Amino acid sequence: MRSFQRIAPLAIAAAALALPSQAALASTAQDAPKPVKLTCVAWGGGLQNENWDILVQLNPDGTAKSAEQQGDAYMTGMGIFSVQRTDPAKITISPDGRELKFHGTSLVTAGIPNTAFTYTNAGTCRATFTFPNPSKAVVNLTPVS
Repeated sequence: MRSFQRIAPLAIAAAALALPSQAALASTAQDAPKPVKLTCVAWGGGLQNENWDILVQLNPDGTAKSAEQQGDAYMTGMGIFSVQRTDPAKITISPDGRELKFHGTSLVTAGIPNTAFTYTNAGTCRATFTFPNPSKAVVNLTPVS
């Protein structure tokens, strides 16, 4: 019985030392940077733009770890075009995570209601984002092709 009384406090102390402290757990959670949302904007040649959103996971040093297109392309501004189809984007991250290249394509359409007039064209957006601290949006000033 005496040996158990001596060993029990040592076992409890060893177990307590083996568990990570709350401060250590909190600092680990803070070390993982939050993902950032970036946007590739294709100027539509007028008052309307086509946009692609990209969600980027970051490494602790602020470089890009991984990225994916978020949803479909969408139009902003005033205009008559709408996005009919968004193709999967091509996203490439350099081995050191300091550069992300994005290429998105889509199909955009305009039409006049109750008429046979419709116009369909390819939408495209290319952007290069540099890390750490990327621009939130890259605007292509060449009108959508």
